Amino acid sequence: MKKKLLATTFLLLLTSLIAKTVSFTTRIIIARTLDDTAMNLYSLAMPTLLFLLTISYFGIPSALTKLISSNKENKHYLSASIIISLVNNILLVIFTILFIPIYAKYILKQEVLIPVLYSIVPILLPVAISGLFKGYLIGKYKIIISQSAQVFEEICRLLFFVLFANNYTSSPITLASFAIFSLCIGEIASCLYLGIYIMFHKNASISKVFSFKIPIAAYQEVFKISVPMTSSKLIGSFTLFLEPIIMLSVVAFTNHNQMIDTYTSINAYILPLLTLPSFSTIAISNWVLTSFSNAYSLKDKTKCRQIFCYSTLFALFVGSIVGIALFLFPYEIANLLYKKDSFAPLLKITALPFIIYAAQPILGSILYAANRSKNALFDTFCGCTIRLSIIFIFSPIIGDLAIVLALLASMITTTLLHFINVCFIFHNYK
Repeated sequence: MKKKLLATTFLLLLTSLIAKTVSFTTRIIIARTLDDTAMNLYSLAMPTLLFLLTISYFGIPSALTKLISSNKENKHYLSASIIISLVNNILLVIFTILFIPIYAKYILKQEVLIPVLYSIVPILLPVAISGLFKGYLIGKYKIIISQSAQVFEEICRLLFFVLFANNYTSSPITLASFAIFSLCIGEIASCLYLGIYIMFHKNASISKVFSFKIPIAAYQEVFKISVPMTSSKLIGSFTLFLEPIIMLSVVAFTNHNQMIDTYTSINAYILPLLTLPSFSTIAISNWVLTSFSNAYSLKDKTKCRQIFCYSTLFALFVGSIVGIALFLFPYEIANLLYKKDSFAPLLKITALPFIIYAAQPILGSILYAANRSKNALFDTFCGCTIRLSIIFIFSPIIGDLAIVLALLASMITTTLLHFINVCFIFHNYK
């Protein structure tokens, strides 16, 4: 049993490492291919993409994972999830198409962003389908398959960008649009990969758990988990969505270019490096969501403590290695990967504080598994409120440094509040 667990954990980490490596390679190639103008357009469009993806998911994949892993009689949960997801994404696509021109022209006042933002629309439905497949398979304890799909997805995205975007045009607008649209190609590839697996593996067959006669209670169970989970993630992505809007509205027009350049440096260059530990922590957090949920439902306090301690310590260990390396060699790493080091001082400032961020996905999964979604929501709300407040108050005073200060304050607040709430779970455990 222990050997099987170790083998599964090793394969999980290996596939996560490969997926993160390919994803990071894609980001590096995009950063090297896009000029400064194209990268600024890409960075300004990404908050909108992340916000729309959060709405597209609607927390349904994670809800599906929890419901299927916790209930043997799960026939109606998948059916309800599919119906909710389809209706949600059809409405979302229609709204997005109508809203983009207004948003780009009158809110961001960057009309040049319109074609870049339109490249987001084709991504939404494939993302929803892929998310359902992954949530279902993780709930069936097929976590390795879900992670390997991520590898296939990232490889297809990389190949598309390298083969087409590099040779198609040098227009900054088109290049930025290709960088966004490459995500759609990756998600379609993921859907095909997972669909074929489910079709040919009896243990993962959807037909056994799909039903057209869905009781209202099934919808209620899905919403009961997905709504609070979505609310938490929606607050985070909505904060990212509001950040450039507030940033550009509170500073003088003459400082817009400097603010956008720093904003791009943080989001396109620095954050991918700071979040490198996520290759393992997000994969482990998926396992924690399933395992902790099961142990918590069985009231196995000892196992719950083991899962919490081992997963958190492992996350902090990985985070420490990355954080210390970035702190000691910011210029060398920046030049090696991006062939530019203008952002290295900011990387050095943020490297060590971001070590604790590695534990945030683990702590969040434990809160969801223990039915503490409202606590996770409140923690995220506090962090995001601090982030937007700092940008609003300090941007006119200290300029682009307010973005860095807001990022660190928000991350530290949310992570520490998560940790406090997890401690309360064990303190009140009966």
